[in-house]
Amino acid sequence: MGTRGRYSIMLFRGRGEGTGIEVMIDSDDRLDVARAIYEREIIKHPGRLLILCDRARVLARSDQPDPPR
Repeated sequence: MGTRGRYSIMLFRGRGEGTGIEVMIDSDDRLDVARAIYEREIIKHPGRLLILCDRARVLARSDQPDPPR
């Protein structure tokens, strides 16, 4: 598990009361590594909201299709 890398992957709680970040799954300074972790976590947590961030900027959300690269 990375320690405060530039790119982070966060898992959010379900809808309703108490929503918000449940856990920061991992982080890494390399985008390719962070994206691979993010894609693996989507498979592990189907139907849950996962977000891949570059510090405070959202790069990808599991509830939205990826933009073209």
